[in-house]
Amino acid sequence: MAVVIENPIINSPFAKPAWHWELDEQGQPTGELLPGSPPDPDRLSITGHPV
Repeated sequence: MAVVIENPIINSPFAKPAWHWELDEQGQPTGELLPGSPPDPDRLSITGHPV
């Protein structure tokens, strides 16, 4: 079941994200706010591990 978020915009477009919505295994929002930017699944460190 999809979660309906009343006010989905939580960050300023002019600053680094302070919060992001948690996503479940299917990529759907859970309704939980987490601090910081969301992890980027396509970004890897020099050692090949996710950053």
